[in-house]
Amino acid sequence: MKTHFLPLFMLAAFNATTALAADAPAASEQAEAAPSIPPIGFSNFVQAIKQGEWLANAPATEIGPNDLVIVDFWIPPTLGPSEFKAEKRGPAGNVKNFLPKDARNIKTIVMVPPVNNLKKERVLQSLANPRHATGFPVLWDGDLKLWQYILQGESLKSMPFAAVFKNGELMWSGESAHLPSWLLVEGVKENFTAKDSQERTQQDKENFKTLMANLSEVGKLINTKKPEDREKAMQLLEETEKMAGDHAGMLMFAKETRFSIDCFDKNLEQFIKDATEMLDKYPDDEYVGNRIMKWCSGTAEWIDKPEIKRVQIKAAQNMINGKADDSDYQQACYMIQARIYEELGEKDKAIEACTKGIQNSKEQKRLDALKRGETPVIY
Repeated sequence: MKTHFLPLFMLAAFNATTALAADAPAASEQAEAAPSIPPIGFSNFVQAIKQGEWLANAPATEIGPNDLVIVDFWIPPTLGPSEFKAEKRGPAGNVKNFLPKDARNIKTIVMVPPVNNLKKERVLQSLANPRHATGFPVLWDGDLKLWQYILQGESLKSMPFAAVFKNGELMWSGESAHLPSWLLVEGVKENFTAKDSQERTQQDKENFKTLMANLSEVGKLINTKKPEDREKAMQLLEETEKMAGDHAGMLMFAKETRFSIDCFDKNLEQFIKDATEMLDKYPDDEYVGNRIMKWCSGTAEWIDKPEIKRVQIKAAQNMINGKADDSDYQQACYMIQARIYEELGEKDKAIEACTKGIQNSKEQKRLDALKRGETPVIY
């Protein structure tokens, strides 16, 4: 699944609630509205796509009316040791984390625009990198400048960049890491239009602003240490959580405020309950698991408690589930689980987790390739 927000620092004390807003990404990063441009039309859109050269996985099925088409604009990262981390982000590396289980009416296309004198040979070399293996069709734009035509002159503001279309209309565009999950659910409905998408996007912006204002007010009320103000704070926090709904990122912001209160009250039992609730609600969300892991590790008074270690194991599993395409990341998470099981004296579970971690290691994959008589290409 998906990653919703930039990482936040641990809240050391509850009066740091207002700092949460400062560390939060701008609302424009949460939901970026589709620009108001005239649609190019469904048939013209499809024809424009067909003009390109497919470098990998040419589409087996045609794009049909009312299908959502995600165009992920991707360019190979610069070669060199300093770009090792970037090399892990392959075509549609963010987009695939957002796709629902039933994606029959969602077509994903990776488009490689020839920016910065990029040559096709460099793209093919990069696609041969195992880290960039993809099941999505990869379209070479060549010198056709299809991206300029499709986006009606809109610039690629950042990379990776994605745009979502339906019947030739631009529904949304922006950083692919901020692709709205709701769009991939609501957008496939026959009557859902670009106007509906723009209205929902604007509503998300407003909700995020309200959420941050509410959490700031909660902090102020708690800091007065007056019973009546605390009651108001908890009521406002509950209302804010309801407003966040199923938006995992916004709900996590609200829950972290609740975690602050649990720590402020030194209420270990309530913290475990609140953290477990979020982990159960979003079992495949790496961001949720990552944030809760940091809270468990940052609570000095509780860090050695067996109950906290159980939450850490559960959080690590969420992180593993949410990064199914990143074996290095999964390996690190399994090793965290192994270490915690060892600390709990559960040797068999520690061995099991450690074994899974080793199976995901680069070294093991190199060994497996050698045993198969293949030349290992491990990055």
